Amino acid sequence: MALPLLEMDKAAGHSAYARGDFAAAGRHFSSALARCEEGASRCAAIAWANVGAAHQARGDLAEAVAAYEWSRRIWKQLGGDDDEAAVLLGNLAAVKRMQGDYREAERLHDESLGMLERLHGPGDFRLAAGWIGLGMVHMVMGGHREAEGWFRRALDARGLPDGIRSTGLRALGELLSVTNRPRAAVPVLTAAVVLRERLYGPDHAQTAAARSSLGYARLALRDYRLAERHLRRALPALAGSERAAALHNLGQARRLQGRRKEAEVHIRQAISAWESMAGAEQPNIASALVNLAALQADKGDAAGAEASLRRALEIDRRRLGASHPHVARDLAGLAAVCKQSRRYGEAENLYREALAAHEASGAAVTLRQAEWLEAQADLLRRMERNAEAARQEAKAMGIRFRQALGGVR
Repeated sequence: MALPLLEMDKAAGHSAYARGDFAAAGRHFSSALARCEEGASRCAAIAWANVGAAHQARGDLAEAVAAYEWSRRIWKQLGGDDDEAAVLLGNLAAVKRMQGDYREAERLHDESLGMLERLHGPGDFRLAAGWIGLGMVHMVMGGHREAEGWFRRALDARGLPDGIRSTGLRALGELLSVTNRPRAAVPVLTAAVVLRERLYGPDHAQTAAARSSLGYARLALRDYRLAERHLRRALPALAGSERAAALHNLGQARRLQGRRKEAEVHIRQAISAWESMAGAEQPNIASALVNLAALQADKGDAAGAEASLRRALEIDRRRLGASHPHVARDLAGLAAVCKQSRRYGEAENLYREALAAHEASGAAVTLRQAEWLEAQADLLRRMERNAEAARQEAKAMGIRFRQALGGVR
């Protein structure tokens, strides 16, 4: 083993990764791997994990998994607990989450955290990255309360490094945005951007990722121009799934400003990017398809909108199960398209399914459910089922009343 050259390759790889040049990082890490001694060694396990991290950062998820699995096999041969092995498991869990394999992601995070607890104890700050990762899995599965608990636990850890703190702030800010608390999200995400600017510089990929999340919070606040400004500034530094998410949100910002042609281009670019990274059933694709359907409905393409929504529903049901807020969202979107096509009976049943799916998910009630109830009531009145319509209107009124008192987000 040429030790000086090995260390030079590793240092060059980490330097390239830190400045966001993931292609160069991958080349240097691959060179370091070739310099490790043959057979199962700690050197090879770490080198394979570094190669995987470079692929992951570029959005090459299949290649990342392959490299991480090589590293994992070597660690198993070596036996025992190791900080680097725990990091590897956390990184593999993150890729599994991006691919929509949430149960495996959760299991890998649990395995990583168990190893770190045995090494350092249950309250050590080195567990914080795993808590954040586990929270992100719960968030995409609809377990928002559990997710927030994990994020806040990580941020409360003593001795937390600023890099992990910025990740926790970003994760918490995104959760606040998706749970209809964008005003609370903005200062949290602004803190993440400021911290990453200090750590990495204003144009680094890590800073851009936090700025992209801030753009999404501004989008949720209906500040579309400022959202667009944040997202456009972030895009040049982003790659992989982060870039796809920013394109999708930029498409949303432009759709909501009435710039539908630009919006459709960006949303289709995002769908294509996610498909190339994680296949046709990546859950982010479902969200993008819902927004593409809104554009198609806006221009009178009811058939195209219905096809997009049915594909989104199929993805979400397969990945998330029948009782999930995203499934409820897809069903309500289909109901709206059916209503537009005057298929009132089918539309009313779909609204009923949407409301039942959301209730079964255990997610918090939002104004969206009031809107679905009102749309369902309108359909019932058109079908001369006035008593049923009145009951649904009363439920909607109750939600809006609680919202006015601060009890509904």
